[in-house]
Amino acid sequence: MKSVTGFIQACIILIAILLTIWAFSRVALRETGRLFQDSSEQVELVVMHWAGGGGQQEDQIVEDSLRAFEEQNPGIVVKRINPGDSGQYFTKLQTMMAADDPPDVFYMDFSRMPAFVGAGQLEPLDQVVPVEDFFLPTVDAFRWDGTRQGRGPLYGVPKDFTTLGFYYNKSLFDRAGLAYPSDDWTWSEFIEAARAIGSLDPETTGAEIVTWDFVLRAMLWTEGTDILDDEGRLVLDDPALHATLERLRSWRFDEDDTLLGAEAEGLDPSSLFLTGRLGMVGPFGRWVVPSYREIPSIDEGGFEWDFAPLPSGARQANTIATVSWALASGSKHPEEARKLLAWLVGPETQAAQARLGLAIPTLDAVARSDAFIDPTVPPFNDQAYLDAVEYARVTDWPLDREFSLQFSRWMDLTLRSNRDLDQSLEGFDLWWKRKQASPLSGRDFAPMPWGLLLTGLLCLLAIPALVVWRRRPP
Repeated sequence: MKSVTGFIQACIILIAILLTIWAFSRVALRETGRLFQDSSEQVELVVMHWAGGGGQQEDQIVEDSLRAFEEQNPGIVVKRINPGDSGQYFTKLQTMMAADDPPDVFYMDFSRMPAFVGAGQLEPLDQVVPVEDFFLPTVDAFRWDGTRQGRGPLYGVPKDFTTLGFYYNKSLFDRAGLAYPSDDWTWSEFIEAARAIGSLDPETTGAEIVTWDFVLRAMLWTEGTDILDDEGRLVLDDPALHATLERLRSWRFDEDDTLLGAEAEGLDPSSLFLTGRLGMVGPFGRWVVPSYREIPSIDEGGFEWDFAPLPSGARQANTIATVSWALASGSKHPEEARKLLAWLVGPETQAAQARLGLAIPTLDAVARSDAFIDPTVPPFNDQAYLDAVEYARVTDWPLDREFSLQFSRWMDLTLRSNRDLDQSLEGFDLWWKRKQASPLSGRDFAPMPWGLLLTGLLCLLAIPALVVWRRRPP
């Protein structure tokens, strides 16, 4: 029995010692590596990004741009990390931030930016590039004053962007005897076209409207309404708000073959357009273009298609979806990192990205060049994306990211499941009031010092191990 007890005690001691050695050696190796790196002439920068809809082509463009930067900047070596899609990317980024080992330069989505700024993890970038060369709304998307987006210091330099609209099947418009959508078309013209196409045959549906949070906000703007007032407060009693949402619900559930029904739930709406049996789909940005360019021509059994901007109601409106390059506030080489960031948003890289069709250059001159505007391939209406910038704006949200998630959840109960609209609005309003009343609401918490906590925990484990060791039988 004593031998078993002694064996267990020895195992506990060994585990505690090994964990302690591991913790301290990990820190020591990291800091030693940084010391030697800082003392050498060579600087290593870490860049992290995702590939998204551009796939391997986008991945290769980033790789080529980094190697070209190295050639122009001897003494700087750039390590590239691509964890996968955007979900995997942000999981990896948060893990690296928590470990106090962030990448130097990395992608930052406009909707996630405020949370990283609030945690003190992003470096202001107002002086990195001449912002007057960029489309102003794309720059404003990465400004944050601590309360609202679109104001204050700049925390990301936009690399590309898109406005929203509908992609339409020109062949189905021809069959229905419809004129193609104009750049100033209205929601009335949209629904008339959807009804006409939906009545062509039992296999054809007029349109599909996605109701993602930022897309739904943009559609509300076209009717002069919104869920937030100018001070960012939730306001749900506007009659125009109710009318717009009820109209969307009615188009799906009170009409036959105008919009896709419940049988399409769970399917990728953008891929349904590829079947050739859907008249219009959106509101989407440029991200669907690479896959839509694979649609065969009419001679090959496919169909012709094009793009039209978001229809207007009471007014024209649109939103900006954009991604930036950002700089970690914890970068060990901020000067070199700023130089790299400016390179990555330069005209050469933006032009290469634009040729994929995936997004629009944020540099005005590049966007208006043949790198983006190409009348030989669809969509032929490239100019419509740029014209919409004049009346587009940032979709700003409260700092609490759960707000947009809950907004989507409650609206989907009506717009995707046919629940009473008033019940959904009341439910969302009640949830937000309770969230605001919580003592944790609106408070900023410092990042958890996991390294320090782990070291402390291991030290605490080492104390009883030492006691057991000292009390062991001779």
